[in-house]
Amino acid sequence: MIRSGRRWGHVLFAVMAALSSVVATSVLLPPSAQAQLSSFAHSAVNDFDTLDAAGNNAPSGIWSDGTTMWVADWNDPRLYAYRMSDRSRDPGRDFDMLDAAGNDYSTGIWSDGTSMWVADWEDGKLYAYRMSDRSRDHARDFDTRAAGGNDNRQGISSGGTTVWVAKG
Repeated sequence: MIRSGRRWGHVLFAVMAALSSVVATSVLLPPSAQAQLSSFAHSAVNDFDTLDAAGNNAPSGIWSDGTTMWVADWNDPRLYAYRMSDRSRDPGRDFDMLDAAGNDYSTGIWSDGTSMWVADWEDGKLYAYRMSDRSRDHARDFDTRAAGGNDNRQGISSGGTTVWVAKG
């Protein structure tokens, strides 16, 4: 959700710049950051404004392969899938077995195109799932608590060789 002033909403806002596109969710924008973003123009036509209707009421992380946008939900152990072309729900591509794995509080997601990693606030690890069939891949899990004391995972990113995990 984007906060500007006192208004909150569960929408993925698309912010377009001349050479780049930024999609943000769950971001608190203080006045200084709002001023820095003043050169960007909001493109409402690109918003994902269907999250609440889908039950995706606590968005906490996003990742896209260019065709599908997956949105993690803090209160619902699933990754919701949306089509990038028209921003409609694509429930057939949801990762809806997170609770069976104990992955109950997802806070960030990232994929290399083969595996999807889901950060969990409570468990001290990144859970791995196969993109092909959305099944668990235990062998690719990361224990972030053991590997650096990061026990409050809030986000994941990678450039392909290093995985960064935000600590809250």
